[in-house]
Parts: sequence; structure tokens; C-alpha cells
Amino acid sequence: MHSHFSRWLGRPHGRARRLQHANPRRPRPPPLPPSSPSPSSSATGCQPFSLSAFQSVNLSAVSQRPHPQSLPQSRIPSLLLATNLTSLFLIIPTAFALPVVGDESLVPATAARFDTPLGQNLTLLAAEIHTEHAQPEGIIPLTLYWRADSVPSTRPELVVELFGRDQQLLGKLQSWHGGGLYPADFWPSGQVVVEETAVRLPATGMDLPVLAPVVIKLAGGEATVTIGRVAIEPTHYPPPNPDILAEWEGVQLVSAEIVQGAEAIQVQLVWQVTADFQTDYTTFLHLGEQGTPPLATGDNIPRGGLWPTSHWRTGQQFSDWYTIPLPETLPDGRYPLTLGFYHPEPPYPRLPLLGGGDGFVIGEVEK
Repeated sequence: MHSHFSRWLGRPHGRARRLQHANPRRPRPPPLPPSSPSPSSSATGCQPFSLSAFQSVNLSAVSQRPHPQSLPQSRIPSLLLATNLTSLFLIIPTAFALPVVGDESLVPATAARFDTPLGQNLTLLAAEIHTEHAQPEGIIPLTLYWRADSVPSTRPELVVELFGRDQQLLGKLQSWHGGGLYPADFWPSGQVVVEETAVRLPATGMDLPVLAPVVIKLAGGEATVTIGRVAIEPTHYPPPNPDILAEWEGVQLVSAEIVQGAEAIQVQLVWQVTADFQTDYTTFLHLGEQGTPPLATGDNIPRGGLWPTSHWRTGQQFSDWYTIPLPETLPDGRYPLTLGFYHPEPPYPRLPLLGGGDGFVIGEVEK
């Protein structure tokens, strides 16, 4: 028997790459029994494949022909062979493509470099996120570039997670590498392994919009790498609200609610965007009279840093939130709370408020 085996792998761009197993003496992983399912994945799953399934379909299709006598019996084996070869070389490689193995030349210049060990002798060299925007039920495709510094002692599980407000888990993939078809304990040491995977987002339950970080780790490991962010927006925004409290250049304040606590103030806002933003502004919330140093502040990037104004586009309408800690030394009294925007770089110019000024008093706080 030949000491090496290889197979042709279909690639998304239509070309084929030949992957030669670098550890021929090591047996392929045995198929899992029905009582031992592979690690679950919330994004995608791989089903076992059998040529007999295609043969069963083919025989069924032949047997159900209206006039079976029109097909000579001598042609049935040729038909089955042609169908199986088509499945073997065209259908299967595209649906179950294994990772590509090679040297550092496989890592493109466009990939973000990390060179970060994630445990179990695996180093994440680089990564690519192949979409900048997504919506509920959308798929976020990724390419990960790995190196096995030595063969892992146990079979690692890849974990990909996306997070939103208050670390809400928006999407997760957990699976053996290669979708279970080429786990990392079969990778050749010192070689670059190119793994293509994807995360599917849920249909509901996400607090949107959000610029969600995409985090890579190994199951049970502590090391993580944030490989980038994806802008996730709802499929539809609410219709424009005619009730406007205040308006700046490009954005309207629809509502503002102050929830006062003993140690901090919580502010809930709703914005309505009327023009595309190109600049990342910081929202300011200043307690005290305008024109004087603030007694307390709650300045932050909108939506807790998860939806900066450079992602604001016409027609968006969404909630926003801020926390203003109250100093213990704050004297008793009533204080106005002023809202506005400023550029984060000196000289920190403020966004003009239509009608004059640059700050809007949304209410008063009493202590």
C-alpha cells in the first residue's frame, strides 16, 4: 500500500488544491459511534458522507423512470459510476473541504497577523473576516491560519464567539478543527494550516446595532485573540419618529430618561440618524451648569463603545445608555444634566446643536 494518501480539495474560487497527509503512518481518526456525537456547533455542522447514499438515490431514480425499458440494463453501471465520480470530485470536496497545509507563503498580506499561542501547542498566526456587515441569521465566514508547534496531546476544540452589550453572546461556533474532518492532533508539526470556518447568527435575541468583536480561543483555554469586529444591524429599523427633543447635525434625540441611584445615574437615550457620519465622536454627559467645570461626567463612545458614530447611517434608530458615577463629595442640591458630542482629539470641537449652542439639558439630578 502506498505510504501517503492525498485528495483533491475544492476551493470557493473554483480551483483545486492537492493536500498530502504529512503524517502517513498515523491512522485516520475512526468514525464516531452513534452514542458519541462530535462537538456541537451553533454555526455549522458536518454530516457523515457515504457513497452508498448516492448509490441508493441513483438506483431509486432509475427504478422510478416511467419507462425503465428505455434504459438498457448494460448502461446502469456506467450511469452509477459517472454519478459517483461526479459526487466524489465535484460535490464532496466543495462541501467537505479539508484545511490546506503548507508553509508561510499561504498567509496573505491582507490577513491580520497575531502570532499568538492559544494553548495545546497551537499558534494562531493570522486571520481574515470575510464580511464587514451582518444581520440576524447571517453567516460570518472566517479564514484562520494556524501552526501546530508540536502534535497536541489531546484533540483541541476551536471556539469562535461574538459579543455584544454587557458581554451578551451573539454567536458561537465550537467544533473540532476542520469541522471534525481534520482535527488538530493530525496536523503536521511546524506547517501552516489554513482553516475556513463560519459562524451563524441567531434570528432573534440580539441587542442591535453593535460592532461585535470576534474572539478566537480553544475550548478550556484562557488565551484569546480578538481578530476583528463585524457590524451587526437589525434587518429593519423603526420608522422615523416625529417627536424630537433636540437635533444636532446628522442626528436627532428622540427620548431621554434619567434613572437616579444613590451612587450613579443611569441615562437611557434613543437616537435617530438623519445623515451619514464619517467621524467618531464621543458623547458627553456633564452634571452642573454649562460653562463651568462639570461636577460629574459620563463621557463615552455610543452604546458602550459598540456602535461608534462612524457607523451611523441615515435611517438608523437605536437605544443608547450611559452611567455617571456621583462623587461622594457632591453637595446636596439640584443639578442640570447636559448632553452633546465632541471630537475626541484636541482641541475637542463640539458638534453644533441646530438652533444654537452645542449642549442640550435633558433634565435635572437631585442629591
